[in-house]
Amino acid sequence: MVWFLLREKAMNIDDHLLQQVKHIDHHVNRFPDTDTGNTQLLTTIYDYMEPFKQIMDSTSAEQMSYLIHNYTGFYRLAKFIEQMAEGLSSGTIQVPKDH
Repeated sequence: MVWFLLREKAMNIDDHLLQQVKHIDHHVNRFPDTDTGNTQLLTTIYDYMEPFKQIMDSTSAEQMSYLIHNYTGFYRLAKFIEQMAEGLSSGTIQVPKDH
């Protein structure tokens, strides 16, 4: 456990950003990785989108790699957002015309 904390310090990840990562990780891990869990997650992620973007904008590729390898919920949210973006881009996910 000590090596893990030392590694985070060596990565020079801002404490505030790291707390946001842990908060996102905890929230996402509350929902099972199933269709039902993903639907529940989708309805609750709005408040986590801005912190997620701040983390993406404020970390290096090496730091991001470290975070997604050590925080499974954070990784799951990253993949979830990526899949939604791909679906919207390809047209597989339809956006209602009134939006």
